Amino acid sequence: MSVAVKPQPVAGVSPTDKTTMLVVFPSIAATPLGRLIGRLMDSIPVPCPVRRVKLSFWIFGPLMALPAMLLYFWLKITGKRYVLTNRTLEVWNASGRRLIVDVPLERIAELTWEQLPGQEYYRAANVIVLDASEEPLVELEGVPTPWTFREAVLKARDAHVKTQQALDAIRQRQR
Repeated sequence: MSVAVKPQPVAGVSPTDKTTMLVVFPSIAATPLGRLIGRLMDSIPVPCPVRRVKLSFWIFGPLMALPAMLLYFWLKITGKRYVLTNRTLEVWNASGRRLIVDVPLERIAELTWEQLPGQEYYRAANVIVLDASEEPLVELEGVPTPWTFREAVLKARDAHVKTQQALDAIRQRQR
């Protein structure tokens, strides 16, 4: 006796529902104070003989720990968050109560990033989302590991566009 098994959907692909795929909170490198801390932490590139850590880590690390933690928590309360769904790239306030920017994935042509001084310490950069005419749609500040974020957005965009094309082809055949 065989049992009919309903096929499982592909994660993040739905013809009707919007699904959150990735949520990214900006690093403290999004702020001038955070970038200043990053520049201080990278200011003396001489490796210390102890544990082969930069000398500036030993000098400025203990001094900058408290301001960095306070800034981190301040951003969690008053900052932003970047949400990638299967249909849009969104910028929300940190609490998630107010949508600031909403960019449909099909409008995104490319993502580039600009790393400001002090952001390299955090492995973060400002990501610029471009449309087909290379006009900026939105700039996302202080994105950690921007190269992985870029790849996730482009893969989501490609999946969304191909899904829409397939659904359009199915609708054409049904007519």
